[in-house]
Parts: sequence; structure tokens; C-alpha cells
Amino acid sequence: MPVMEFTTNKQQNRATATLTLDGVEYTVRAPKQGAIVRLASAATANSWLEQVNAGLGFVWSCLDPKDRVVLQARVDDPDDDLDLDFLVEDVLGKLIEEFVARPTTSSSASTRRRSPTKKRSTGTSPSTGLTAAG
Repeated sequence: MPVMEFTTNKQQNRATATLTLDGVEYTVRAPKQGAIVRLASAATANSWLEQVNAGLGFVWSCLDPKDRVVLQARVDDPDDDLDLDFLVEDVLGKLIEEFVARPTTSSSASTRRRSPTKKRSTGTSPSTGLTAAG
């Protein structure tokens, strides 16, 4: 029987940004393709719960595991104002804007090329404090 052996390619450095939430800075990384696909497929889901779960999964995939634990504890804390709606609407929207709407792949890997006459974004989102770092 033939043996199929594979070695994954080393991940290129994914773009990062700083998310400031209630005065605390978190480093967020561009999501992997699987998180983007799950989020996109949930957009057509009939269930609100599926959509929220996919959105939250996307947010969690961008965070360091330690930060994920901290934010999950805040969401679960009845005395903390942070709730899922803010993460899934505001934070998710900024993460999509930063990492999906403005792809970070090199021009050789991308089918779209940026026009040299367009101004570059400063990468800052005042409402959630998301700032590009990479």
C-alpha cells in the first residue's frame, strides 16, 4: 500500500495589529484561511446562533490563547460590561476590515494589485483602537 507523506509549509509571518479594549492592549494576528471560510459560510446560515458562534470563533482565532481566556472570563462575568454583541459586532467588524477587506498577502500572491496613486490607510480605528502593527 502506498504511503502518502506531507510536510506543511512554514507559515509566513501573519500581519498583526494592536487592539485596545477598555485601556488594555491585545495583539491580534490575521486569521488563518479556515477561520475566514467558517465565517463566510456562516453568513448564509439561518440560525442567529450559528452566525454569532462563527463570528466569535473568528475573533478568538485572531487572539493569543491567553488573551482569549481573559476576554472569555470578562464575557462570562455578570459584573463586566463586555458582552458578545460588542465582540461580534464592533470588534469583529474591525478585524474583518483590517485583515480581510485589506488583504495582507504580497502582490505576487494576490490577484489584485494596489494602485500606486491611492493613499495608504493609517491603519487606525478610533472606535475600538485597532492599530496596524505589521
